[in-house]
Amino acid sequence: MKFIMLRRVMYIGMKGLLLSRPRRTAWFQMENPGVLSLQMVNVLEPATLRGLLATTRRERPGGTVGGVPTTLYRGTITARRLYGISRTYRMTRGERPRGPEGRMVIGWRLWQDAERNTRKLVVSYADTWDAPGIPGWERLHTVFTSTTRFSGWGARVRVKAPPAHSVLNFGDPALNREPMALLPQLPVPLPGLGR
Repeated sequence: MKFIMLRRVMYIGMKGLLLSRPRRTAWFQMENPGVLSLQMVNVLEPATLRGLLATTRRERPGGTVGGVPTTLYRGTITARRLYGISRTYRMTRGERPRGPEGRMVIGWRLWQDAERNTRKLVVSYADTWDAPGIPGWERLHTVFTSTTRFSGWGARVRVKAPPAHSVLNFGDPALNREPMALLPQLPVPLPGLGR
């Protein structure tokens, strides 16, 4: 899937979405939510990055990431503290995490180059989920880990809308007659929401 975000609109595109045109990318247009991150810790927000680095417990050479030497920072942050520093997390999560949800520990590792550009981020946390109806598995203990790589720092980028003929309109009656592929589900797991 591809995402294009402009000032007021966002486009989500997928190749093969329309079965009659399997090699072409079709786009859906929607209102720009103002935030998009499949990683629950959005280090592209300066306040979130500063707040995350403030919880650093260890720093060492991080080897090469994307052909660039890096420094590896690692630490932990609670869901409550992340909620306080991150606009993305607040918008995605909704209400403030309280009690055990707020105390949930999120481990992180962050690789930055000499220019302090983030090159890689790994976030993980453990959660316990209710699983009623599954004998012997009423409570599931799950570890979530997500990895994001960043590249192209300093490159000049021009973002523009996809061609109008490739943008689908949900209200178009012709769209209802066109067979479509199933859209993949991309849930963003959030600490404590499975409790």
